[in-house]
Amino acid sequence: MKSKFLFLIILAALIIRLIPTLVTNQPFSTDTWPLIRLSKVLLTNPECKVWNDSVLGGYHNRWPAVILESVLFATITSLDPAYFFRFAGVIITQTSISATTYALIKRYRGTYVALLCTLALTSIPSFVVFTSSTLKEVYAYPLILLLALVTIEDSLSKLSALTFLIALTSVSSHPLAPLMMIAFLGSYLFMNWVKRLEGSSYLRSVRKYLFIFLILCSVYVTYMVFYGWEGLIFKFGLSDFLTIFTVVVAVYGWYVLVGRGFKSLLILTPGIMILVLNSGFLEVPSILPILLYVAPFIALFLTYIYKREGRSGEGVLESILLPVSVGVQYIAITLPLFLSVLHRLLNYLSFAFVVFISSLNTRLEKAKRYAVFMIILSLITSMLISINLTFRGDPITYYWRYGDREVVGVSNLIKYVGSEKVCGDAKIKYLIGDVIAVDSLCALRLYKTSSGYPTVFYSDNFRFGYVLSPTDIYLTQELSALTLTRDFVYSNGAVYVVR
Repeated sequence: MKSKFLFLIILAALIIRLIPTLVTNQPFSTDTWPLIRLSKVLLTNPECKVWNDSVLGGYHNRWPAVILESVLFATITSLDPAYFFRFAGVIITQTSISATTYALIKRYRGTYVALLCTLALTSIPSFVVFTSSTLKEVYAYPLILLLALVTIEDSLSKLSALTFLIALTSVSSHPLAPLMMIAFLGSYLFMNWVKRLEGSSYLRSVRKYLFIFLILCSVYVTYMVFYGWEGLIFKFGLSDFLTIFTVVVAVYGWYVLVGRGFKSLLILTPGIMILVLNSGFLEVPSILPILLYVAPFIALFLTYIYKREGRSGEGVLESILLPVSVGVQYIAITLPLFLSVLHRLLNYLSFAFVVFISSLNTRLEKAKRYAVFMIILSLITSMLISINLTFRGDPITYYWRYGDREVVGVSNLIKYVGSEKVCGDAKIKYLIGDVIAVDSLCALRLYKTSSGYPTVFYSDNFRFGYVLSPTDIYLTQELSALTLTRDFVYSNGAVYVVR
């Protein structure tokens, strides 16, 4: 019976995530398009090596795991690589995430709590949207969860080969996900050290965690030094490392002196407030879509009023919250350079959400009912967001949705523009890729002076805004007002080109 519930949870998670691509008949998410293009390059050029930066661009191919799997899928099935990113990859990653989460929680908290936690992780709105496509980081999620699962194995000799293999695969998948896993493990070791200095020894033996931490660190540093570093878009200098060190000292010092337990989450507040005040979220016409995305995390705050199961989850929750706090504070300090990765960082709070649910005392009927209510609320909001995003679009992630007419319209534009530069926002830039140069800033100058280049808009630009990053969205004029001062070049009802 329990296996049937797990199957239904996974099935529901897959259905919700496949809605956008099934309805639009196009890949979902801006980040999917470059991965599809690189997969096609490798398929059409079998002699091309994955480390050939001159052909593959020098960024995505530095973390090629998901690209290589898509090429393998296309070779075996003779299907277009887009089908892997739209369907097969989503099914594989989400099933792996759900099954690994279930196995991990069941080990310590039993079947009932494991099912609750699995349902929770598969229903958090922001996590649902982000994992509705097969991206490099999404591909890395089940790998870092699997790394957490192998710590259950008591024999370190059995861990060595498996840990190294998982570490290498995760490190070659994405630069952030394994780094966050390193930070989580490091934070857990730090908290254990602090507790031992205070004379407490309730945390588990750190031998296995230290072992995995050292392996993952070694693989990550080696990979980044010899291959990955050159592919980073943002390269850290000495001042960046000094800033990060200062933030780490402040955040972890807060934990030691003041913020024990759930209070450690409070240090997120100043950074998030700064980011919100300096982001395009303030220009969103309605606050309701934002509330839908953050509702589960608001519920997470409220859950603290209920008792937890002894020390269950103690240390694990803080080991997730502290690194996320460091990242948020650092991004707040370095505005606006890293705003584009803020949503990726905050997605790791989804794992904190699961850990906290696993720590609830489900023997208390009131706590059990509240946990079920919170998860159902999260699932309903996820379904509403997914359906609304697919059929209408929402002001937070509207630019991740691509329709047939948009793809066809941009394809026609590429044919007739030739090698000339065009202007367009992030959605257009990712869709066109490197076929022709796309300037994301020149469209903003279009309202004052002519850019001299064709400027591409799509319908949602006039509804929600012109997007530079997930937190950097600008409201635009109506199309009718724009065409009064600019030449109208092309339209297919979804894509508009002015000059």
